[in-house]
Amino acid sequence: MNEFSLHPGNKAGIHEGLGALAAAEGKALDETIERIYHPKARWYGSNPINELEGTDAIKDVWQTLRRSFPDMERRDSIFLVGESGT
Repeated sequence: MNEFSLHPGNKAGIHEGLGALAAAEGKALDETIERIYHPKARWYGSNPINELEGTDAIKDVWQTLRRSFPDMERRDSIFLVGESGT
């Protein structure tokens, strides 16, 4: 293992991004998605969504979820990061 690890910084960035997605609505949600996802990101979800590509497709899913479940909450039950030991 290296003396310097990017894992804590990556974990903090992912955690912040997920929190921002949970808190944002409307145009702010679209802006958050554009900020945290690569324009050609591949997003894998369960059926019937399956696989998406690009921020426009990801925005459609998130906007639909937020409209359908206005009281949706996000909770961190388990949030792991680190070396696998291999």
